[in-house]
Amino acid sequence: MGKLAKVEDYLVVGERLLLFALFFFLLIMEVLALILRNFFHESWAFEINEWVAQNAPHLVFGLGLLGASLGFSRGEVFRMEILNYLLPASIKEKINKAHYLVSLLILVLVFYLMIRYAVTSDEKNWLYFFYVPLWLLVIGKCFLRIFLSKLEPL
Repeated sequence: MGKLAKVEDYLVVGERLLLFALFFFLLIMEVLALILRNFFHESWAFEINEWVAQNAPHLVFGLGLLGASLGFSRGEVFRMEILNYLLPASIKEKINKAHYLVSLLILVLVFYLMIRYAVTSDEKNWLYFFYVPLWLLVIGKCFLRIFLSKLEPL
């Protein structure tokens, strides 16, 4: 196993831990908001509930990015599988690389648009910058799949 494969193994462990921590944090936030909304009628309870309502969708999107990164590690991403079944093995790898290249271009474009929106928007939300390492992680995994075809799915 090469050094990059070992690095990817460590990344997968970290991603799984972060995925669990974010999911648990989101669950605790939502349950807390539910309890505060129904049992406390104080201004601080409404402020916490409002904060949870604004930030929960961002955390769900972050969970989705981590899931996409894990999908790249396993080699389980959406693609047109019917072509892979009908074509010879020599062409399958080229189609897979083209698929990952298109995915990489789309990821980079969306990353650019997200950063541009976060910088120029009147809505200054710190969670937009929470996405940056997650996007870079997904883009890096896609890059590895394009140029390092020797990496086996985990």
